[in-house]
Amino acid sequence: WKLMFKHQSGHKHAYLIRTHVSYVYTGGSIRMSATVEDDEGPPGLEIAETPERPDSTPDKDAPTTIAAAATTVAPLALNEQQDAVYHLNLGHQEMERILGELEANCDVVLENAGTEAWMPVDGIEQFIFKELGYEDQEQFNDALGGTFRQFCKALPHMETKIQDDGSSCDGKLVIRMIPPPTIKKKMTLKLTIKKSEDLWRTLYKAPDATIEIPELEFQIGASEKRQLEAIFNHITNAMFNLTQHARQGGMSGDGKEKVLDCCEQLSVLLDIPHPWELVVHDPSGRSIIKPDTDVEVIWDDEIEAAETA
Repeated sequence: WKLMFKHQSGHKHAYLIRTHVSYVYTGGSIRMSATVEDDEGPPGLEIAETPERPDSTPDKDAPTTIAAAATTVAPLALNEQQDAVYHLNLGHQEMERILGELEANCDVVLENAGTEAWMPVDGIEQFIFKELGYEDQEQFNDALGGTFRQFCKALPHMETKIQDDGSSCDGKLVIRMIPPPTIKKKMTLKLTIKKSEDLWRTLYKAPDATIEIPELEFQIGASEKRQLEAIFNHITNAMFNLTQHARQGGMSGDGKEKVLDCCEQLSVLLDIPHPWELVVHDPSGRSIIKPDTDVEVIWDDEIEAAETA
């Protein structure tokens, strides 16, 4: 710091103030201590009594106090709260438990109150929180890898909205399970995998649906229950099961080699060396990919028309 000082004798000198500051944490506050050393400038150094400035006329709009000046500083964009990117990881056992509870409650509401019934997100969160015995909110959020609201919005077979019906939930975030189609209708979903973000889209695979990678003539078959995973996890789970089957299932040498070779090719595709196509064949029309940007949806009548042409 530089300090201008005028001695009683009338001599004006410049002093350089050196400060040494230390901070000590005392368990609830910070105590600051400082030592100050001054070095007198060269003898005879003259300093102008009034610092020169382009315009000495006070600005009537200028803040007169530090507090007032602080209020005039525009907030930095970096200080603004940003929405964190949320990745749904249903391979986590606790997340699967929470999802199971949410689906069970949605099924009950759908069955008893109909397809137009919605549940308040905050209310169902508190119910699941207590039902599964979580000790605090932090533990619950850790299991989800984020907030319950982020979790609900990321589920492809659920939909959320801000209620606006004038009810007690008006203005609140509500959720429901997407009702199954009244008439089963064959559907095909097509997505070109171009970047890693595409592999982390969530795919809700209905029990009777199959996943195909035409480039490798590879297919993941139907299952006993719904499968909800990132596309990446659908493929890696299939690779793991195939590898285990090949190594422990007593396959012939030729068959084992072909299975392991297929897994190797799948592994290469997961690095996305080039764009490749993923196809979901769903005879009931219930499968969903979320986000659905660039997902081509082809219904049964469109398929028949294309085959006829």
